[in-house]
Amino acid sequence: MVTKQEKALLALTRLYRYYGKRKRLVAQQHELWKVVIATILSARTRDETTAVVWPSLTDLARAKPREVMKVIRPIGFYRQKARYVLEVARLIAEQGVPQTRDQLMKLPGVGRKTANIILSAMGKPAIAVDTHVHKIANRLGLADTRKPVETETQLMKLLPKRYWNKINYIFVIHGKTLCKRKPRCDVCPLHDICDFAS
Repeated sequence: MVTKQEKALLALTRLYRYYGKRKRLVAQQHELWKVVIATILSARTRDETTAVVWPSLTDLARAKPREVMKVIRPIGFYRQKARYVLEVARLIAEQGVPQTRDQLMKLPGVGRKTANIILSAMGKPAIAVDTHVHKIANRLGLADTRKPVETETQLMKLLPKRYWNKINYIFVIHGKTLCKRKPRCDVCPLHDICDFAS
């Protein structure tokens, strides 16, 4: 009988092997503002709609709200997010990107999941729990939770810090590919260790 920790490590290993090495989001310090903005824009929206590029942080900080709204209009909650983006751009231009979860969560539009994604992009250990991570962790039997923050806590206790940044990246790929609302258990590389599939 495998332990939860052994199951988690086996799942990560198999998923990395199954999906191959894909580019993971790790940003250089001078590019972190782009990660912050992209992550704010992606909250509660489809990831594909967040590929918005501004020439520089200074240009964005000086933009007018209607200009930003026009660019991000396809994104849900675009009016509110335009306000967040402009305020965050101005704060980062003045003070730099915050370096801790608590400091990041003081930025407008940045919640726990967003802060953890940004920390992970900095190379700092963090587990960003979105719907994919929450669903897969519970389906595998690695967590038994109702709320993402509870899933994060259980995964943090389960795995050494060196694995934390890998979880969101690989579970999101798996959640979009095979472990969807109607999961493809018949072809899943985790079928034999998944509580949901058995």
